[in-house]
Amino acid sequence: MKNFVFILSVLLSISFLAFSCKGNKDASKKKGANSCEFEATVMDFTGLSGCSILLKLEDGTFVNPSSGVDREILKNAEKVSISYEAKSMVSNCMKGTIANITCFEVIKEGQPLKGKVD
Repeated sequence: MKNFVFILSVLLSISFLAFSCKGNKDASKKKGANSCEFEATVMDFTGLSGCSILLKLEDGTFVNPSSGVDREILKNAEKVSISYEAKSMVSNCMKGTIANITCFEVIKEGQPLKGKVD
């Protein structure tokens, strides 16, 4: 009987974990054929202490790229598509989530220029 209860609890736990993990249905999630997840706008915050280029997602969230994209090539108000991994880091810039950019595409006239990061 103890084995039955143990096996049942393990199966229920696995079932719970498998069905409770759903994908992020963020409003800014990209719904196109591009491989990157989020559409963003490049914003120049150079005037703000410790900041430079930030990426503003459609939901208003700011991403502060720490790696994965060359900030020198980004232009203010440029539309891009990105995927990122948030990092637990501290920055002088008090705006945005510090992140490693894992996928980057510049969106030009409906045609993204792929810049995927390995």
